[in-house]
Amino acid sequence: MKRIVKTCFCAFIFFTFIWAFYCDRSYSIESIIDDDFISFSLVNEESAGEKDLFRVLSDISKQTGKDIIAESSFFKDGEKWHYYFKTSNEPEFINISTSKGTDLLEENECFTNAELSTVELTQHKLNTTADANIAIFPFEQLSEQGYVADNCLFYCKEKTSNELFASLEKCGFEVTSYTGTTYSHDENLFVELIFATLYLTSVILFTVSEAKKIVLMKMDGCSCVDIVADEIFAELRFAVCFIGSLIIATVLIVKVIIGYPLLSYIRETAALYKTAIYILILSVGLRLLITASINKHKYVKGAVPLRKLYVLSNLIKSLSLIGITVYCIYTINAHFLPAYYEYKASKKYLERFGNRVSIYQYGSIEQTIIDDQNKNLYPFYKDVCENHDAIYIDSSEYAMNSGTPEWKMAEQDKPRIDVNENYLDSSYIYDLEGNRINSDSLDPEAFNVLIPNSASEKDIEDAEAMRRAFGIERTNLMIYDAEDYELYSYRTNGIDADMGMMMPAPDIYVYDYHIFESVQWETSQILYGKLYIRTQTDDPEKELMPLIKKYDLEKTIDRVSSLNEQIEEYLRMKRDSVIYSSAGIVLATLVLIWASVFSSDSYCKNNSLRIAIEQVEGMSTMASMRNHLIMQTVIYVSYFVIALISTGLLHYDMRFPLILIAATIAVDFMITYVRCQKQAYKNLYQIIKGDK
Repeated sequence: MKRIVKTCFCAFIFFTFIWAFYCDRSYSIESIIDDDFISFSLVNEESAGEKDLFRVLSDISKQTGKDIIAESSFFKDGEKWHYYFKTSNEPEFINISTSKGTDLLEENECFTNAELSTVELTQHKLNTTADANIAIFPFEQLSEQGYVADNCLFYCKEKTSNELFASLEKCGFEVTSYTGTTYSHDENLFVELIFATLYLTSVILFTVSEAKKIVLMKMDGCSCVDIVADEIFAELRFAVCFIGSLIIATVLIVKVIIGYPLLSYIRETAALYKTAIYILILSVGLRLLITASINKHKYVKGAVPLRKLYVLSNLIKSLSLIGITVYCIYTINAHFLPAYYEYKASKKYLERFGNRVSIYQYGSIEQTIIDDQNKNLYPFYKDVCENHDAIYIDSSEYAMNSGTPEWKMAEQDKPRIDVNENYLDSSYIYDLEGNRINSDSLDPEAFNVLIPNSASEKDIEDAEAMRRAFGIERTNLMIYDAEDYELYSYRTNGIDADMGMMMPAPDIYVYDYHIFESVQWETSQILYGKLYIRTQTDDPEKELMPLIKKYDLEKTIDRVSSLNEQIEEYLRMKRDSVIYSSAGIVLATLVLIWASVFSSDSYCKNNSLRIAIEQVEGMSTMASMRNHLIMQTVIYVSYFVIALISTGLLHYDMRFPLILIAATIAVDFMITYVRCQKQAYKNLYQIIKGDK
């Protein structure tokens, strides 16, 4: 039994160190802009869109002594990059370590953990445990890279925000701040707690099994503290060597190999290590408590307190059932089902919209209109639609704001999406007679609107208002079946999924050629990642560059981004989430199976003679195990009630939890029955003779 305790202890401590390093790889990116920051956006009506506003912002930052940072993420050569742009007034403004020894940047410097071949700046190494590509630039580089101030999201320290915002407003900026923390670092400790449960369970059962030794030591005058202390000191050398080797390995990896500051690493992973320390303290407390409760002299004769072990095993089993159920209900609804649906949706999305790229512009929509680029954008759009099967979709109303869908905040009955004719040919939408609606169903002289049969009169009124705004004489209104449709979007921002089928059924406004030709604002929208152009080569930017030059859009289009790469990155994230969740469920299931087996074995050993006699008399296994099965039934009923309450509190669909509950009870009952039957027939002849 002592070997089991040591094995569980090693597994718990080893996993804590490994899990801490794993969590820190993502934390190292998030900690650049952490909970101390507040986000805000800026508008300057007098000089909207001017790139030199970054210089003005930099000057304001220097005058106030308060730093500003902006961030951007995008794909480059198939890899995701995280770009940060910061002013350099306050040392340790952000939580980073660099080969320069400071986080302050000159205008000709940058920090990065990867090589930037396209940037003519002095590059200093960014020390981080993160495996993602990160680059930190001087604030002035925002204008060099084509950004515009009124199209950026900025961050500053929350405690200094009031002073900074006041200075910005004095200089003519309209500041909009966003409440709430930027990131949340609430680590999911459940997997660590599974190993902790295994360790604590082994400590409890080991202490009970040592009843004879404990009573003898008490008879020799030892106190409970002496008994536990002797056991700890006997294994202290092993524990110190094991933990010490893990500490040395961690220091070598973090400090020597990666070059990351140990203090930063300790601060970022402190929650996990503190939990481990608390568990170790709890194990000592449990050992003392159980040791104090073992006082019966019959244990000296070798009797093992099986009844106490049986009660303990049932208690552990009950807690395991509740824990695994709550965790599984949450995991299935929050991870498995979304990942499953998103995976299916992404596959369909790739089938229909794969091998495409989206385009992004320099600056803002206003700047595009000011520069009179729409005269070039429209023929470009028409060309890529006709020759590159370009699809347009704007599903921005599916965004969530403080947990509420945007269309709900605008008091609309239904969300709305904007698409072009090509998109309809790639989707499957049917009218009430079962006929498919596609580009052939459109009226080229009207404003085409598809409304689900669940729509209200207000939806029709909104469509008419939009028709009048576009200056179109009439509306071609088509009703589609809200139960029989397939509409997919990339990054709908999460009503049903971040990427996938759009639910509920939206109102669909079809933007024909003449809408883009006549409405400048809508024409500029195609440069915000809403137009997906089909390409044929492995270098889509090179493939599209002749077309971009043909319409004189080199100064308007910033970059070409592969949709496939974005989706693959998204799927990798989901795959990691599923693997992590699966590991947690498997480990929790092992605890449950072990508890079920131990509980059944304990009962059979406690009642071996009675069970053997009843078996000889022809009684069934179910009948001879009736007391144990009644106990399990009580546990199952309690477990069922708690599971349903948990499901209701989490507002999850009841179907999957009910299936999970039924499956858990069936599997656990099968394990219980098989073990009881095996123990009942084990050594039956010897038991009848009087041997136990």
